[in-house]
Amino acid sequence: MAMDPKNEQVSFDYHALFAQAGEAIFIHELPSGKVVDLNEAAVKMFGYERDELIGTKNDKIFISQAPFSATAAMRVMRTLQKGQTLCKEWLVQKVDRSTFLTEIIARKFESGERTYVVVYARDISRRKEVQEQYERLFNVSGAMVCIADLKTGKYIKLSPAFTEVLGYSEKELMAKPMTSFIHPDDRKRTEALIGEMLERSVPVMQFENRYLCKDGSEKWLSWKARAIHDEGIAVAMAYDITDRKQAEIERELALESHRQERDKMATIVEQMGDGLLVIDRSGTVELINKMGALLIGRSRQKVIGKHYSKMLKMVFEKNRKPADGFIQLMFEKGNRRQLTNHALLLLPDGEELPIAVSAAPQTDAEGKVIGGVIVFRDVSEEREIDRLKTEFVSVATHQLHTPLTGIKWFIEMLLTGRGGKLLDRQKEYIEHIQESNERMIKLINNLLNVSKIESGTPFIVQKEHLDLMEMVRKAIADNIEAANDQRVRVKKCKHAPKRFMVSADRNKLQMAINNLLNNAIRFSHPGDEVTFGCEPLTKTANTATIYIRDQGIGIPKKEQAHIFEKFFRASNALTHAPEGTGLGLYVAKAVIEGHGGALTFESKKGKGTTFYIHLPLTREG
Repeated sequence: MAMDPKNEQVSFDYHALFAQAGEAIFIHELPSGKVVDLNEAAVKMFGYERDELIGTKNDKIFISQAPFSATAAMRVMRTLQKGQTLCKEWLVQKVDRSTFLTEIIARKFESGERTYVVVYARDISRRKEVQEQYERLFNVSGAMVCIADLKTGKYIKLSPAFTEVLGYSEKELMAKPMTSFIHPDDRKRTEALIGEMLERSVPVMQFENRYLCKDGSEKWLSWKARAIHDEGIAVAMAYDITDRKQAEIERELALESHRQERDKMATIVEQMGDGLLVIDRSGTVELINKMGALLIGRSRQKVIGKHYSKMLKMVFEKNRKPADGFIQLMFEKGNRRQLTNHALLLLPDGEELPIAVSAAPQTDAEGKVIGGVIVFRDVSEEREIDRLKTEFVSVATHQLHTPLTGIKWFIEMLLTGRGGKLLDRQKEYIEHIQESNERMIKLINNLLNVSKIESGTPFIVQKEHLDLMEMVRKAIADNIEAANDQRVRVKKCKHAPKRFMVSADRNKLQMAINNLLNNAIRFSHPGDEVTFGCEPLTKTANTATIYIRDQGIGIPKKEQAHIFEKFFRASNALTHAPEGTGLGLYVAKAVIEGHGGALTFESKKGKGTTFYIHLPLTREG
C-alpha cells in the first residue's frame, strides 16, 4: 500500500468496506495518533463533519468515563503501540456534547514503513441498558433464577432467592454441581430430564423435584429450564412450591385414609349378619349387602335399581296389611323408624320370614333427607325362643297358681279361727305369710297376663258400657290402705265429671288403672299427693283421657324409652322400692292398647310423673 504525500491519506482501496460497514471506523497513524480517515457511519454516529475529525487525535469525542480527558485517545494509542488488541467499553461524546456508551475494538497494523491503528466503534447504549435491566430483574426477582454451565453442571449465576430458600451461600452453591443439592430420591430422575434437554430432544423442560437445604430440611421446587447450546449454558427459573406440595400430600393422605375407611366400612357392611339396603330419595335401591340378598332370595343384580317395595315385600303378621309405611314416615319425619318382631317378609318362593326391620335417614350437609338405610334380620330363632319361654311361663304359672290359692284358703281359715284360737304372736306371723302369699299371687297373675300377651292373642276383651269414674273411685278404695301406709293423699281433681262412659272390659281395665295408681303411691314421698284427673270433653271428642299424677321420684330421662318394657325397672325405682317385678306398666299398656286406646306419660326425675289413659269414648244416647 502507498500513501499520498499531499493529503497524507492511505491510498489502498477500503472505501467499499467503509460504505457497507455498520460500525464507525477510524484509521489512526502512529506514532502521532491522528485520524487519517473515517467512514460515513462514524460521521453519522458522532455528528461531526469529516474535516473536523481528520488530523485530530479524537480528543473531541473520547471521554475516560466521568471527567473529560484529552489524553484518553493517547492511552488507547499507547496500548496499541505495544502490539496489543484493545477491546473496551468507552464513553464518547457527540457534537452536541451528549454522550453515549460505545464498544471500542482497536487493532494495530503496518503498511510499508508506516504503522496504523483501525478503531471500530459500536453504540452499545441500548444493549447496556437492557443488560442492566436484566441484572436488576435477576437480583430482585422473587423467583429462583440461575444460569448453569452445560459442561461442568455448575451454577454460573444465581439470584438471591436461591440463598434465601436453600440456606446456602452463593459461593457454596456455585462450588458443586447443581445435582449434588437434589434429594437422592429425585436425583436420577432429574439427571435423566436434564439429559433429554441437553440432547436437544426437549428444548424447554418443566419438572418438579426436592432440594436439600443447608439445615437438613427439604424444599419442593417447580422448574422451567432451557438450554442455549450455542453459548453452552442453561437458563432456569424455579419456584418454591413446598407449601402447595405439602397440601397435596396431606390431601392425598386424607383421600387414602378416606378410601381405607370406605373400604373398611364396605367390608363391615358386606360381612354384617343383618340384611342392609341403601335407597335414594325416590326409594330406588342403590346398594344391598350379601346377607340382604340372601334373606330376600334374589341376586344383587335383580335388586339394585329397583324400588324397595318391589324387593322387600313386608306385611303385618296380625292383619296381613302392607308393613312398609314406616319407611315413608322416615322420609317425612327425618328420623329413625323401626318395626320389631311384628312383620313378615314375603319371599319369591312363597315362604314367609319373620323379620325385625328399621329404617334410618341419610341427610346432606343442610340436613335434607336424600336417602335411607333399611336394616332387617331374620327373627325366626328369636320367635321360637320366645314361644318356648312363653309356654314355660304359662305352664309354670298355672301350676303355681293352684297351690297358692290353696295356701290363701287355709290362711283365711286360720285367721277366722276355724282352726282354733290363735295367740297374738301366731296371728302376726300368719298375717305376714298372707301378705307374702298375696304378693306371690299378684306376681303369678302378672306372669299369666304376660303369657297371654305374648301368645299372639293378648286379650279377648268382654266389652260393656262402663263408667270410668266409677272405676277410678274403686281403684282409690282398693289402694287407700297402701296410700295410708305410705302417708300419701289420693284425690280426684275438682273438675272431674261424675260420669265418664266408655266401652271396656271391666276386670282388665280395672287391673290396669290399679297398677298405675299403685305405682304412683309406691314411688311418692310421705306427704305427697296423687291426683286423678281428666281432660275436658268437647262435643266432637271421640276419646276420653284420664290421668294419674304424682309428685314422686320421677323417671330419669335416659331411661324413659324403656319404661314399658317387661321386667324393666328404672334405676331410682330400684333404690326407692326394691320389691317389684317390672311387669305392671307392661301389662297396663297392653290392656289399654287392647281396648284400642293408648298409654302415654310425662316425667321429670325428682319432680314426679303423669300417666295418661286414652280410651275410645261411648256417648250416651
